[in-house]
Amino acid sequence: MNTCAELFIKNLESKNLNYDVQELPDDETMVLFPYEGRSTHMVFAGTEGEHVQLITVIEGVTEEKYVDVVLACNLLNSKFRYVKFIVDKDNDVVARSDAILDPDSADEESFELLIRTLQIIKEAKPDLMRAIYS
Repeated sequence: MNTCAELFIKNLESKNLNYDVQELPDDETMVLFPYEGRSTHMVFAGTEGEHVQLITVIEGVTEEKYVDVVLACNLLNSKFRYVKFIVDKDNDVVARSDAILDPDSADEESFELLIRTLQIIKEAKPDLMRAIYS
């Protein structure tokens, strides 16, 4: 397990939060953090895990709503700085963010990135749901 992922996991444990860990090829570590019925995947890569990417699948999109949802994602991308909303090849709305961590403070940096990402998703969700279900 790489250093940054290990520090992040210790931070989650100190807060008594649930998580799961998967070791990936190329010395990458994925920490899955469950939140409101879905999970955010945090992939730590690099020599010490200093490159982190957060991926959260929010909702599936029908072909009929594809254009509406892509437009909603574009509006959200112009509104929020730290999270990028996309419709992926599986027609899922996905929120992504990434950062380069300092291994000396990766525990707090990665936790702050997780919280910020989840708050943005929560704020963006009503707009996405309107585009998907209206």
